[in-house]
Amino acid sequence: MKNVFAITAAIALTSTAAFANSYFGNLNGVDIGSNVIELSLVTTDAPGMVQIETPAGEVLGMAELNEGANATVVIPLSDSIDADLIAKLIVDGAVVAEERLEAN
Repeated sequence: MKNVFAITAAIALTSTAAFANSYFGNLNGVDIGSNVIELSLVTTDAPGMVQIETPAGEVLGMAELNEGANATVVIPLSDSIDADLIAKLIVDGAVVAEERLEAN
């Protein structure tokens, strides 16, 4: 039983650490009325995606990411920006980073 617990704990720690270097770079605000978001840098440990949502959870757009540094990630939106948005970094189906994008 102790071995099962130790293995389970090791797997949990490994999977958490696997995406420790997945993050957003400097985020600027987003322009009200725009229907595109441009992120200057998104870094991820594995292929993934950025998903843009309203605070209520409505998905407005997504962009695929390669492993490593992704410079100038352009995300077309299904609607123009009229309020703050949420950017989620998703790797292997899990949200590994989340940031608020303030509407200007």
